[in-house]
Amino acid sequence: MPLWPTAITYVASNLFIAIIWINHHYLMRFAVAPSLKLIRINFVHLFMVSLLPFATAWIARTQLASSP
Repeated sequence: MPLWPTAITYVASNLFIAIIWINHHYLMRFAVAPSLKLIRINFVHLFMVSLLPFATAWIARTQLASSP
């Protein structure tokens, strides 16, 4: 029972990453030829998504406190 904040934030982050992954694949179907700019934007996007576990770990650690 004391791990419920960790479990909830893990499920929420996994759901969020799944939604991003589905949207990413849907949008990339419309890219005819990937340009260098599109590849760079894609790498930045993937980097931002990779930061999600750190944010959810912080939320679980503070147990959804109003201030850090």
